[in-house]
Amino acid sequence: MKTKTVFAASLLLAGAAFADATTVDSSYVLGVMPITASGKSQVILSIPWVAEGGTNTIAVTNLVKTAGLTVGDTLTWYDTTAGKYKQWQVAENGGVGYWTPVTVTEDTGSYATPAENATLLQGQAVVLTRTATGEEDLNKPIYVIGQVGTNATASTTISGNSWHMLAPPVASTSDVDFNTCASDGSNWSSCVGDEVTIDGANGLYKTYKCVDLGEGKALRYVWTTSMFATTHAAMIPAGRGFWYKRNSDSSVTITWSGVPTTTASN
Repeated sequence: MKTKTVFAASLLLAGAAFADATTVDSSYVLGVMPITASGKSQVILSIPWVAEGGTNTIAVTNLVKTAGLTVGDTLTWYDTTAGKYKQWQVAENGGVGYWTPVTVTEDTGSYATPAENATLLQGQAVVLTRTATGEEDLNKPIYVIGQVGTNATASTTISGNSWHMLAPPVASTSDVDFNTCASDGSNWSSCVGDEVTIDGANGLYKTYKCVDLGEGKALRYVWTTSMFATTHAAMIPAGRGFWYKRNSDSSVTITWSGVPTTTASN
C-alpha cells in the first residue's frame, strides 16, 4: 500500500501520504494544493480535486484540511440547487480539528448540513473565513486536498439573472486568465454583459466584464477591465475563486480546461 501525492506547486510525485491523509492503493493519486492569501481573513477557494473513487465531486470534510486553521474558522458554500448558504466551522477534539455544521437561520427556518453530506463540484468554490488576526497566522498556507480526477475538463451551469460563486478547478501556483482557462462554447459571445468580481490585492475588488470588441477583431468577445484597454485579460489568483454575475435571462454552461487528471497505474 502506498500513496502517490501530487503537489500542485511542482507536480511532484511523492511516496508518502500528505499530513494526516489515509494511505491508499498506488492507483490513488492525492492532490495537494497549498494556497496563500497574503494575510486575508476571507478567501474564496477553488475545488480542483474529487473524492476517492469520485468523478467530479468532493465532500467538505475531505477538501480543506484543518491543519493550520483555528477553532471557529468557517467554510461557507452557496448551494445554487437549494438556493441556500451552508456553513461549517472548525471544532477540536483531543487536539484534532474537524469540520462541524453551523446552524443557518433564514426566514423559512433554521437548518444545518453535515459536512460529509455537502457535495461540492469542480468549478464551484467555497469561502474560508479565518478568525485569526495576526499576520503570521493569516499567512499560513491553506491546504486544499483530494483525489486527482480522471476528467481533464469540468462544466458549471449558470442560471439566468443570478450570482454564482466559481473558481477555475486547476492546480497552479500562477494566476490564470478566465479568457483561456474556460469557455462558453461560442468564443464568449453568449456572455457579453456578464461580470466577474475578484477579491484583489489589498482587499480591493476588481471587476471584469465580457465585452464585444466589434467585427474585425481577432478576439471579438473578451473578458477585460475595459474594451479600451491596451490588452485584455481577466486574471484569477492561483487557487482562488470569484463571484460571477449572469446578466442574461438564459443560462450558460462554462467548461473549464486544464483540470488536473491522471490515469490509474500500479
